Amino acid sequence: MGDESDDSAEAKESGESAGSTTSSASVTEVTRRRTATAWLQAKNGKRPWAARRLLPLGLIGGAVAVLGSTLWAVPHIQGKLEDATLADLRRAGIETSGLVVDYDYRSGEIRGVLPPGVSVEDVRAAVDHDGIRSLKVLATPSAEPASDDDAGDADGEADGDADTEVAEAETGSTDVVAELENGTLTLSGTVLSEAQRDTLVAAAGDAVGVDNVIDELEVSGLDPTVDGADARIDALAAVLGASSDATSLTATLSDTDLAVSGEVPDQDAADSLTAAVDASGTDAGLDATTDLAVPDIEATGPTEVTATLEDGVLTLTGTVLSEAQRDDLVSAAAEAVGADNVVDELEISGLAEATPGADDRIADLASVLSAFSGLGSGTAELTDAALGVTGTAAGADASAALIDAVDGVTSVETELALDEADVDTQVASLQDELDGLAAEIRETVVFPTGSTVLSAEARATLDQVVAAMDRYQLPVVEVSGHTDDVGSAASNLALSQRRAESVANYLIFSGVPVERISARGAGEEEPLASNDTADGRAANRRVELTALAEF
Repeated sequence: MGDESDDSAEAKESGESAGSTTSSASVTEVTRRRTATAWLQAKNGKRPWAARRLLPLGLIGGAVAVLGSTLWAVPHIQGKLEDATLADLRRAGIETSGLVVDYDYRSGEIRGVLPPGVSVEDVRAAVDHDGIRSLKVLATPSAEPASDDDAGDADGEADGDADTEVAEAETGSTDVVAELENGTLTLSGTVLSEAQRDTLVAAAGDAVGVDNVIDELEVSGLDPTVDGADARIDALAAVLGASSDATSLTATLSDTDLAVSGEVPDQDAADSLTAAVDASGTDAGLDATTDLAVPDIEATGPTEVTATLEDGVLTLTGTVLSEAQRDDLVSAAAEAVGADNVVDELEISGLAEATPGADDRIADLASVLSAFSGLGSGTAELTDAALGVTGTAAGADASAALIDAVDGVTSVETELALDEADVDTQVASLQDELDGLAAEIRETVVFPTGSTVLSAEARATLDQVVAAMDRYQLPVVEVSGHTDDVGSAASNLALSQRRAESVANYLIFSGVPVERISARGAGEEEPLASNDTADGRAANRRVELTALAEF
């Protein structure tokens, strides 16, 4: 410690005017003496006091010095670079009030809004400063137009030693394709936001139903390259909403262009969709075009034919669609009355059928005309919806044939009306056959006392009645039941009703329409023979069948 005091005293005596030279000499002398002292201590086996105490403190002090230097230097460098960058911009004539310059050590960013008329390239050219490692320009262009006074001179190139990275603020486009095919509407392409996607998906769902929408849209999350992106999306949504009648459709939106093409069922649909595209495009500032195809619609016509039979001549009038249809009707008419008695006044339209099944309807009419051979007069009128037949039959067979022909019509609704005289003729004819069976009916359709059960012989006889009624289909038949006088009148009346119903039920079961049969019990009031004898009472236990025009 004495040596150090002497050294200090000597340094002071030298005077401050000696400066750094005197100080350096003093330090050297002190170091020499400390080294010698340490050598002597080491020789004597002692560790120098300075080595024991000052070495750790020296290491700590060095670290603190380095850290302090760094903590001071980094903010200092960042501040200098920020000031220098702003100065570069101002020298280039670029207004910096709307800009923020921020450095992370030697890597910086420029954010905010560029002045009107200043581009990112102008900023790139203006910044020219050493010490910059990287610089990103994230400021967005101003929406205001630049004035002549605001335009800065930004033609220079940054040529400093710094590796300067200048990045423009990224923007995106709205590029969407909506394609309708087979009832399914597919959305593909890129929109800027979830809200834009929701708008298009909702419009597509309104047009074709949510289950028929395929959403393949991607959301970029970027700012629009061209202003008005939301309005353009709304315009496309309006077009989709107006496309529900389209057969197929492709709508392509690319920034400011909207192209719509496809096929619609008719001209009205084409006009409506075109108007929607034009209106939406105008509202959104779009260059909108349409290319819609309307299929050729084939003209259609009805089949309307009237066939009139009078005095043996069958005249055909009206309109058919083809030569084949006319040939079918003329051939059927000739079969009924002979070719010489057919007058063909049919016209051929050559059109497509207005109602499907025209050939089937003509075939059914031809079948009915073939049955006109037994009519004294008649008319058949065919339209696309119905076939009506009226006439007067010459006999039961003719009536039955016509009825069968009309019953066989399946393509349209039918209506048949036969002349009243023909009904009377059929009633008489059927009654003649029933009278011819009367004796057999009395012999076989009999009942034991108190019974309603039909025997096998009775059922065989009634089968002949069924066949007769099938030949004469216009009359109705009343079945009346009768008894002898054994027992009370009331019980006999009830028994006769049950016997009549037994026969009627068998006829209905065998195929006679229920509306053509009725059952009546007469009891013991209408005997055929005396009830005084067994034979007479047996004859009175019977049923009778009577043909009528109506009940």
